[in-house]
Amino acid sequence: MKIIAVGMNYALHNKELGNVPDENPVIFMKPDS
Repeated sequence: MKIIAVGMNYALHNKELGNVPDENPVIFMKPDS
């Protein structure tokens, strides 16, 4: 199974934490090990 994820995808939660979103989303993979 391969997992592909996008970071900072919970906008309201990130706003509560004071995080500033990047212009481009962070995309990462978690391949089988």
